[in-house]
Parts: sequence; C-alpha cells; structure tokens
Amino acid sequence: MFKALGALVPIILLSFALQGQVMPADLSVLNYRIVGLSVSENSQVSSYQFQVAKGDVSNEQVFTKALFAKHKTNKPADVIEVPQWGMKYTWRVIGYDKSGKEISNSGFHHFETGSLPYVDSIKNGLMVVKQATDHKDFLVLVDRVLVMYDLKGKPVWYMPDMPEIKKRDINIRDFKVTTDGTFTFLAQDEALEVDYSGKVVWKAPNDGKVSGKSTEGYHHEFTKLSNGHYMVAGSEIVKKRIPGSWEAYFASDDKSVSKGSDGNYYKEFTCGTLIEYDVAGNVIWSWRAVEHFTDEDFFWKKDGLIKPYECNPYLNGFDFDESNKLIYISYKNISRVMKITYPDGEVLNNYGGKGGNAARSNIFYGQHSCKINKRTNELYIYNNNHSDYLPVTNSQLDADGYLLSHIVKYKQPPGKNNNLINNWDMGLRLDNDKNTHQISIRGGSVSIIDDDCVLVNAGTLNLILIVDKNKQKVWEAMPYTTEENRRAPMLPYRTSYVQRKDLEKYAMSYAAGTKTK
Repeated sequence: MFKALGALVPIILLSFALQGQVMPADLSVLNYRIVGLSVSENSQVSSYQFQVAKGDVSNEQVFTKALFAKHKTNKPADVIEVPQWGMKYTWRVIGYDKSGKEISNSGFHHFETGSLPYVDSIKNGLMVVKQATDHKDFLVLVDRVLVMYDLKGKPVWYMPDMPEIKKRDINIRDFKVTTDGTFTFLAQDEALEVDYSGKVVWKAPNDGKVSGKSTEGYHHEFTKLSNGHYMVAGSEIVKKRIPGSWEAYFASDDKSVSKGSDGNYYKEFTCGTLIEYDVAGNVIWSWRAVEHFTDEDFFWKKDGLIKPYECNPYLNGFDFDESNKLIYISYKNISRVMKITYPDGEVLNNYGGKGGNAARSNIFYGQHSCKINKRTNELYIYNNNHSDYLPVTNSQLDADGYLLSHIVKYKQPPGKNNNLINNWDMGLRLDNDKNTHQISIRGGSVSIIDDDCVLVNAGTLNLILIVDKNKQKVWEAMPYTTEENRRAPMLPYRTSYVQRKDLEKYAMSYAAGTKTK
C-alpha cells in the first residue's frame, strides 16, 4: 500500500502545481473573447493540452460533450477564442510527460464572458459591405464605443464601464493598442492607459501645469512613446489683441470678445499644447502652439467667409517620428500641418494654408490625422476637403469635377518652407452625382499598414475601409449604432488596428502575468 501511495504523490503534486497560478482566475467575467489561459509551469511536464467547453460544468461526461476547443502546446499558456458573449465556460489543462503519458490534470476551472450594449450586434457594430480579400487577420479598434472587431464585424474585445467614461460618444477618441499590449484612449477630459482586462494602469495627471488652469484640456491624440513616456494634446486659453476694428472679424454677439483696460479689443482663443509625461506623471517636455502662430492664423476678416471665423485654431492631431526627432501637427481649422523638431520645438515647415484668403487655394481643407510613413518619409493625410468658413472653390474639386474627401500621400521636399508634393491620391466617391457633396465634415483617420496599404476612417462619411496601393478597397464596413430604436450612423472619430497574432501574444502575456515588450 505504501508503495502505491508513493507512486501517486508526484501526480498529486503536479496537479497542485498546475493549479497554483491559474489565469483567468476562477469565476472571472472577461471583457474579451480572445482568451489567454495559463497554469504554472512544471519541469516534469513536457506538453500541455488546453481544453475548453461551453457551460459551467463539473462532470466529466458533460464536459466532454460540451468540448469545443482542444489544443496541445509545449508551453503552460495558450490562447483560445471563445464563441459568445454572456456565456459561461469551463476549461482544464492536462499535463503529459515526454512519452506522452498523462501525469497531471488541473481540474475544472470556470470563467464567463461579459456583455454590454456595445457588443450587442443588434444595437451596435460594423455592417461589412465588402468582405476582406486581404489582411483577414486584422482587428479594428473603434473609438466611440471602445470595441475591437474582427473583419467579419464580430466584436472580440470591449472596454468595461468605468467612472472615467461618462458617455460613449464622439468625445471618446483615439483608441489604440500600444507595443506593450495595453490600450490608450481619451475619455472626455481624461487620458487613460488600460490593460487587457480594462483595468487602468496609467492616467495622465491633468493638473494644469502647462495650461495654467485647473486642467490640461486633453483632446484628439494620446500616444505612448517607445521609451515608456506619454505624449498628449492639451489646450490653453489665450487672449490676443484684435488688429484694427473687431467688427471686421467677429460677430456682434461673440461673447469671447472684450475690451481691455488699454482701450484695445481682445479675443479669447483655445490654443493647442503638446505635453510629454514620464510614468510618474512629471512633465518632461511641452510645446505651445500660440508661440508659433501669427495674426493671420487667428484673425480672418468676415468679408468672403461663410460665417465669421470664431473657432479656435487648436491642433487636431499629431504624429511623433521618434527616430528622426520630428513631430507633425495638424490644424483642421486653418488647413495646415506643421513640422517641428524635438525637443527644441523649432518649426521646420508649415504645409498648407496661412489662414483667411490664403487658404482658398490650399492643398487640403479641414484635414485630419496626419501620419508619417517612417520607411518612405511620406506624409499621409485624411483630407476632409471641407472648411467650416470658406466657400467651396474649384481647387477642392477633383479632375472629374466631384467634391470628395481624399486619402493623400505627400512627398516632403528637402529644406524649409517648401510645399508638399502630391504622390498618391484617392477620392472617396460614393455615387456619380456631381451635385452631391461627398465629403466628410470632420473626424477621420489614416493608419499606415506595413505593406503600405492604409486603414481609413472616413469621418462623417461613416465608412471604415482598407485600401491597397492600387487604390482598391480590400475591405469596407459601415459602423452603426441605435438611436430611438432606429439604426443610425455611429460616426466614430478615429479607427486603428492590431494584427491578431499580436493581440494573441498580448493575451497570452497578460494571462502569464508578464510584459510583452
């Protein structure tokens, strides 16, 4: 008897070892369907078989019948995609020695997938109008609802509700994955980084040290840098003296115009800032747009405008080329992209309009999401081709006479103060009616894929698509939401992507409790 008992001890110990560190923890409610599973590693186990079944079961026969995934690996961690939201699952791991003999069994473990209205495809989602012909393993991150979809339109990850998210609308912006396997996004006034489970791992201090106010007014763009720092667009309120008569520029009821003690009139503007934080929340670097603007940028005479220029010329996006220490900054209202050096902040180039009448023959209008291709040094723009203030001119029409929004790639000539060279241009024509303005009013983004295809969010045109180098649509979808029991355009502000293999790597790393970087 003692001999038989001794033979059982290693198996029992191995079983305990497999159960020692189990992820996901038992009874967890998960906000993802691409699930990383892990158990403690044991030197006597040569291979591990991960088994997953539908339902909350504890019976061997029921488990075997409900089994839908079975995968053997030489690592104590694996990734399985479970099929549904709001469902319970049971899983276990069988350990085998080098001869293939079963030497351990973790026993049954249980988790379930959560469910929010944002992953209810009846209410919110992507209507795929062109199935993917390439990049089928891509997953797209849609910022307004903070949901990740596969290219079939099925949600695979969602951001759980949290106090910082007051409402999921167009004020949720710039949702993207970092190289550390975390996610960053802007939620109203907060800049947040969360892990795979949706737990906040970093939050910008928002203390007004740059703006001089109570908050920093975060907006539009928030990026985690390769050195672990964070860069975010902020804002500040500035007063500018109006040159000449204020009635020549602004409406009579403009409350932001006031008379100063010196007898001159002043206008309040919201101007952009860039702020770099370290992990501790210290300001490492900052840059103020107001220091690099002229009166031409702030003051547009009413004559010839659709309406008085009263919007603030603050930035609506940036891209940091870290290897070359250059930052590209987009200003939608004045149709300009500014190129500056880092860290000294010198302006190397101003691409686009100078403001007012000068913008009427601009190379882009109301552009969004400037991105630099680090391999080719081309500047990518989503050109809304729309101005809130300037009337439509012939320079906005394409060669066939259509008014369209465009995806454009520009070559950058060497030197300072040189114009961009249009190198690739694709108009987003939706129909053949030249009398229809087929343009996005605002929003939109371009993400550069390694093979020089692009993922495009077409702003208020409410399209997300992948376009190849030959201007062919590889994939296309229309995001939708439900308003007053009717399907309506979702109008996400930006869209980014991650490849499935990378997300699986992040999911496995998260389950194993290790960093991916």
